[in-house]
Amino acid sequence: MNNYLKSILILIFLILYSIVGSRLITIDNAYQSQDLFKSTIPEMIMFFFIGAMVETLILNLLFIYLILRFFPKLNTTVIIIAASLIFGLVHFSSWQFVLITFVAGVLLNYNFLLYKTSLVKATLLTFLIHFISNMCIYFIDIMSLNK
Repeated sequence: MNNYLKSILILIFLILYSIVGSRLITIDNAYQSQDLFKSTIPEMIMFFFIGAMVETLILNLLFIYLILRFFPKLNTTVIIIAASLIFGLVHFSSWQFVLITFVAGVLLNYNFLLYKTSLVKATLLTFLIHFISNMCIYFIDIMSLNK
């Protein structure tokens, strides 16, 4: 299967997974606790853009790059699990949310490693998936609050 098709499937699964996960447990998301629902749409886009970019640069590019650089023979599954655990812990608001974001991290880190031969492509595509997923969940949450 083509890597771009895998990335599209990861995005679709990540959005569906996030919708189901956020409905199964009560989550105190950062955008809820900071009244970001009251922000304008351009402010929210910028909030999620910067957040996804910083997380992609630090948690995917830097962390995975350093692991691959210093431990080139390390099993890919171990790399994905380690990076995803850190991704989940960075999003700590409850242990349930850590679990949800851990699984999201597995998908994002897997996507990043699909393109590890081109760090620019890996970073950009993983960032886009992360950003689009965050925005979709945000707009779905807004729509559900307006009902």
